[in-house]
Amino acid sequence: MKTRGTAVLPIAVLRPALRTPDGNVRVRIEEMPHYSWIRDSVRGNDDARSRHAYLEYVRRWIEEDVGSPYSPEARLAHFERLVRDFLTGNRPVSSLFVVSAPPKRRHRVGAVIAKLYDGVHRAALARALGEETIRSLIV
Repeated sequence: MKTRGTAVLPIAVLRPALRTPDGNVRVRIEEMPHYSWIRDSVRGNDDARSRHAYLEYVRRWIEEDVGSPYSPEARLAHFERLVRDFLTGNRPVSSLFVVSAPPKRRHRVGAVIAKLYDGVHRAALARALGEETIRSLIV
């Protein structure tokens, strides 16, 4: 992919792909299972229900990703370390970034969206920490 530059984007315009039985659907960060669990973790309420929903989503995703060397549990552990690093101040929120398409206006709806290609965990973490924007590498 050719890089077009960087920009600071509102998290509200980012649309990651949510895998569903009917295919990928672009949704808001807050609609991803990643966000529900990270929000609960940031609030100090590691809810078993949101953790389970996230793990089940990752299990389905990994089954489709045949060459993935990571188990769902390994992905969860990596995500937990990421959260801990930011909550303990070991990493500043300003170091978070994502990779997205350039924002575009949807003609029928009038809303501006940007497809999120990489960084759904980082965007979910930034949003759960109260951030409104995030740096993006535009491709």
